[in-house]
Amino acid sequence: MGQATGHLAQAKAEVSKIKGQIKQIVADAPKHAKPVTYYFELDQTYYSETSSTFIGQVLGLLGMKSIADAAKGAASSGGYPQLSAEFIIKSNPNYIFLADTKCCAQNAKKVAKRPGWSALAAVKDGQIVGLNDDIASRWGPRIVDLLATVANALKQHSHGEVGEAVSTATPEHTVSRPGALATRGSGPRPGPASCLECRSVARSWSPWRP
Repeated sequence: MGQATGHLAQAKAEVSKIKGQIKQIVADAPKHAKPVTYYFELDQTYYSETSSTFIGQVLGLLGMKSIADAAKGAASSGGYPQLSAEFIIKSNPNYIFLADTKCCAQNAKKVAKRPGWSALAAVKDGQIVGLNDDIASRWGPRIVDLLATVANALKQHSHGEVGEAVSTATPEHTVSRPGALATRGSGPRPGPASCLECRSVARSWSPWRP
């Protein structure tokens, strides 16, 4: 893109900066003897992503593994299968990442009230991480913000602290989505239509999608 817009030097500098930031975050993150499992929620109909997707590989840098990897139809869905509540409960992930906090008003309290979810390790240990939808689903330089949020949650819980970690974005890191979500700055817009768009945005931004 830098070459196409005539800003090749600036683009190279930005890429170098991002790589350096990611390297530092990964180096400072807690190390685990085995992969830390997680459920990444794109919306409350349980669409998720596998470790083979772009976001899955990013979280993999921190030693994390998606429970969606073992879901039926994970490969045929392009890495974005729709899970069931039963599958998630049986998988019992260490962490739950909510990428639907703004579009669909999801949070740790609502997750804990879902039938059967109160028994999950992530719920009992307070390891539910609310993410800013824009950062979780629309990437670029902001991938650093997402990685830092997840890494900070790992650090927090590795020191015996619990609680819901929420990603915050400064104005320069937020970008309104096109179309119906262009007015996102006015506040959350919960509802099926919003959540469907959140999911489609995440899928469309994956480099593994044709």
